[in-house]
Amino acid sequence: MDSLTSTLSPKTTTRPATSQDDPFLFELYKTMRAWEMAQVDWNESEKEKFLQQQFNAQKIHYLQAFPNATHDIILHNDQPIGRIYVDHTSKEIRLLDIVLLPETRNQGIGTVYLQTLQSEAEKANLPLRFYVWQLNHAAQRFYKRHGCQVVEEVGAYILMEWLPLQRI
Repeated sequence: MDSLTSTLSPKTTTRPATSQDDPFLFELYKTMRAWEMAQVDWNESEKEKFLQQQFNAQKIHYLQAFPNATHDIILHNDQPIGRIYVDHTSKEIRLLDIVLLPETRNQGIGTVYLQTLQSEAEKANLPLRFYVWQLNHAAQRFYKRHGCQVVEEVGAYILMEWLPLQRI
C-alpha cells in the first residue's frame, strides 16, 4: 500500500498496525457492530464480552487465513481513523477489510483507497476481490458505483470483484 500514501492528502497516511493498536482497533471494531448490538437485549457487559471475543476471533482468522496480508492503520493528522487489511497473491488482490471511524466516512478516503487498489490490480492484471455483509447496502452501493460486481452470495456475505479491463 506504499502507493496509497502518495495518493492521499499529506494529512492522511498509513502505517503497519502493531499490538499497541489493539485498543483502537477494538473500539473501531465496535463501531462496525453497533447496529447489530442495538438489536440484542444484552446488558453492556455482555455486549462488551461478546464483541471482545468476536474481535479476537476475527484477528486470529485474518492472521491464519492470510499470513502475508498487510494490516495497516489509517491516520489523519497522525491520529488513527481506520484500518485497511489487504492480501496480495499471484491470483488476486483481496481487500480483507477497510473500516473508518463513523465521523470520518463519506469524505472520499475510502474512494481513494479503492481506486488505489484498482490501480494496483490493473497494473498486475489481477482481480480485486472482497466480501461485503449482505445487510451493508451502503457498502454494496459504494462498490457498485466504482465498477465492482457481485460474484456470488456466500452465507451472510456477498463476494464482489473488480476486474481490470484486460480481464473483462
